[in-house]
Amino acid sequence: MPTIPIEKLQLDPEVELDMTTFSKSASFIHIFKCQTSKCRLEFAVFSWKQHWPEQFQAHCPECGTQNIYYMRTRSVPRAICEIVHDPRLGQPHV
Repeated sequence: MPTIPIEKLQLDPEVELDMTTFSKSASFIHIFKCQTSKCRLEFAVFSWKQHWPEQFQAHCPECGTQNIYYMRTRSVPRAICEIVHDPRLGQPHV
């Protein structure tokens, strides 16, 4: 499939975004834990925004509740696409 350079994309003026936001070389991983007694899932939100937990209300991806606990944020000197496609993602550090 051919690719289109990002400069050639036509966006409506009302929804035009600053594309530099999406090409940052650093990102943040926000860690949450579901407080529902049956779920207790720990999950992460990847973002370019350092203060994402203060701006948005996360939902547990497993049970859908907003009864979650914000644990911490970790700064990573890599783009989100590099982190997500890393084959070591989710493996314990050795």
